[in-house]
Amino acid sequence: KFKIDGVEYQVTLNSGKHHIHGGKQNFSYRLWDGEAVQQEDSVGVRFTLLSQDGEEGYPGNLTAHALYTWNDQNELTIQYSAQSDAPTHVNLTNHSYWNLGGAGSGSILDHLAVIHADHWLDVDEDLIPTGRLNSVQKTPLDFRQNDTFGRRIAELPNTKGYDHCFVVRGDAGTIRPAAKVIDPNTGRTLEIETTQPGMQLYTANH
Repeated sequence: KFKIDGVEYQVTLNSGKHHIHGGKQNFSYRLWDGEAVQQEDSVGVRFTLLSQDGEEGYPGNLTAHALYTWNDQNELTIQYSAQSDAPTHVNLTNHSYWNLGGAGSGSILDHLAVIHADHWLDVDEDLIPTGRLNSVQKTPLDFRQNDTFGRRIAELPNTKGYDHCFVVRGDAGTIRPAAKVIDPNTGRTLEIETTQPGMQLYTANH
């Protein structure tokens, strides 16, 4: 639950005593409206969804947009935006899993990654942040230089792999590099930039 302008809002409890992924009937369960988008060097689809005031406990009528485009440089871009008629919380993302080797190529444990982070968020037994920042130095979370996901993943038995929020280096609010992943066999590359303070790495452990 949270307060906005002195009013307390109770959101849906769908993970024990916590709220996760926007609630029981979150945006991933909803049918979005889609329209084709074509620009000079790209094609794509713009998806739009209206979340009405009170859904899953959130205030405000919120219109969310997700724009997927593919350009002539073989780049996939996903852009999110939202407008609300009342102060509210919104944190749009996707839950995609990427295997740069392609379907049927095996695991991603040999993918090379660089993550632009010196710290990660400390969490409690429910994986809720405690407010402390932990150094990545001398831990399996140190991806400041090229390293594979598989080299030290077995050292994380509590989470059965990576499920950690990295504090992205630089000033929040400015677009900056967060991570780069390369499949050494195909050469395919995934680059992530963000304006957000943190980035979650999850290796589909469950």
